[in-house]
Formats: sequence, C-alpha cells, structure tokens
Amino acid sequence: MSGIWERMYRAARSVQNERRISDYVEAGCVAAAVLSAGGTIYTGVCIDTCHAFAAGYDLATPEGYKAAWDEFGDLIGWEYLSAMHINDTKKGLASRVDRHESLGKGMIGSDFFPMLMNDPHMDNIPLILETPDESLWSQEIAWLYSLIK
Repeated sequence: MSGIWERMYRAARSVQNERRISDYVEAGCVAAAVLSAGGTIYTGVCIDTCHAFAAGYDLATPEGYKAAWDEFGDLIGWEYLSAMHINDTKKGLASRVDRHESLGKGMIGSDFFPMLMNDPHMDNIPLILETPDESLWSQEIAWLYSLIK
C-alpha cells in the first residue's frame, strides 16, 4: 500500500485503537478492504460537519478546528477532500449521534462557520447545505456567503 490508501488504512487502524469514528476514517476502512481484495478504486472524501463533531472532532473552537483539519491533512491528505456537508448538530461533542440542526442553532454554534468559509482548503469544492428546515435554506446560504472575507 502507498499514498492515499496507506494514509486511509492508518486512519482506520488509529480509530480502531481509539473510540472515535468519522466519515474519512470509514472511507479508510472501505479502501483498505478493497485493496486487500486486490481491487483498485478512485475516491474522494466528503466530510459532514455534524458527523465529525459527533465523532469527537471539536470544530466549534479555533483550536479544535485546527487540530481536526491537521489530522485530516496528515492521515488522508487535502488533495482527497472533495466535498463538505454543512450543518450544525442537535447533540454534543463526541455524542456519536447524527442529528442535524440549522446553522448556528446547535452545539457547533455560529463561530465555526466563519472559520470554514474562510479556509482556503474549502475553495473549489462543493459545500452542500444539509440542514433540516427548508424554509431557512436561502437565509442560511446568504449568511454563509456573508461570512467570506
């Protein structure tokens, strides 16, 4: 194994030794399984903000945001970040519960979104709004755009 597959495999193994899971680590398990069967796949990674927070990645604070993305860059590699699902969460950090909330109304809170919208790693990838209240979608999208400096 080399490159992305090795990083994904290491990510999957590190999580098996800890108790956290996340979208990109689950992708590592899939990649490792395919490679061990002799196959080849081409993949990208989509991170869901609620899932990452529920898995224990504290995206709500500047320190936690940096630590989570540093780990992603080291284990998977920025070149594989292909999309983001943008949402808040009804449940707390490391809750392991996937309950999406409208932006800024949940446990991640509103301080996270300016960090995300001004992170150059997010340029040129789809940021997919995935919040529960359709009546707020146009306001949420406008708010996200207003955060860009």
